[in-house]
Amino acid sequence: MTPDEKEYQLGKECQRKGDWQGAMNHYLEAVSINPDSPAKAALEMVNEILDFYNKDMYNP
Repeated sequence: MTPDEKEYQLGKECQRKGDWQGAMNHYLEAVSINPDSPAKAALEMVNEILDFYNKDMYNP
């Protein structure tokens, strides 16, 4: 397993546990190692999810 794949897998584990910050950190590391990593799409997805949740917090 390459280093970027390992970071991607760690990010997926964090995401499953609800550790969004940890997931983002691992995905960012994977993308910094390999810009074509599938972690790039996963990072975008996490950002979209968090943007959605944060918008709801401001709309009572």
